Amino acid sequence: MKKIEAIIDPAALDAIKLHLAEAGINGRLIVTEASGLENLGRFYQHKTTAENPWKRCLRIDLIGFCSPN
Repeated sequence: MKKIEAIIDPAALDAIKLHLAEAGINGRLIVTEASGLENLGRFYQHKTTAENPWKRCLRIDLIGFCSPN
């Protein structure tokens, strides 16, 4: 069993689901809404203001099974 965790831009969720399906990756995808103060660099383009430094983001957990090679 493998587990992958990531913090993503909410706009990227549909593209990630599509790429996982195209790659044939099976598993359980858990999506949790979160907020963060850190800059996520080129992956996140949402601007913050001085009044509200929190950025909306999603945490995704992918839990899947791998076949032995």
